[in-house]
Amino acid sequence: PQTWSVAIELQFYLLSPFLARNVSTRFLVIFALILAFARCNCITFFGLDYDPWNYRFSPFELFNFVVGMIACRFMWLNLETRKVVQKACDRLLPNTNVFSYVAFTLAAFFLFRFLLGGQSFTLRTLTSVSLLTKEAAALGFIAIWGCTIPFLFCMTKSNKLDRFIGELSFPVYLLHLTVAVAVQETFSSMNYSARLFGETSFLITAVIAVGLQIGPLRYLESWRQRSVQAVPAD
Repeated sequence: PQTWSVAIELQFYLLSPFLARNVSTRFLVIFALILAFARCNCITFFGLDYDPWNYRFSPFELFNFVVGMIACRFMWLNLETRKVVQKACDRLLPNTNVFSYVAFTLAAFFLFRFLLGGQSFTLRTLTSVSLLTKEAAALGFIAIWGCTIPFLFCMTKSNKLDRFIGELSFPVYLLHLTVAVAVQETFSSMNYSARLFGETSFLITAVIAVGLQIGPLRYLESWRQRSVQAVPAD
């Protein structure tokens, strides 16, 4: 089920060398605006806001990749801004460790879960955002997370545990839906309560992902690195 996203990424990788090296930032901005305009018109006039058009159609998703390229260019161009952020991190987070990182993450989760009701927030709700609504509160919460990302990166960039957790994202992504379907079928056949369906699926997925990461995936990555180093530079 996850092959659609991998296919979209591979299609973008075919274009990325041309977009990354041969075009200017101004062209990328104009290209992103054209992509956004085309997608909005397809949604407005043709009603293409359902699966597979909403997130499986690569020309529509190309906008997200191009915006990421623009953000990367601005980050590298604004070296002074990066230095300011780094100095602020060094002052605010001189003695941070993994426990403070976990505490911050849990605090943010419970803030969203209990104070904001744990509601989902999608692009469609942007059309009805107004002051003092849950949608506006959720939007502000997302903005706060965005502002804290540089500090979180400075806090965890040298943390081996954080790196290991980050490397679990790919096996978790590949496994989670299959595990969820299997758990759902098991719960239904045994008449178990669905209250712990999400937690059970998460735990099983995490255990399998950790096993894959410390086992075959680690050896596969070591083999890949050795193969790359063995290739002559010219």
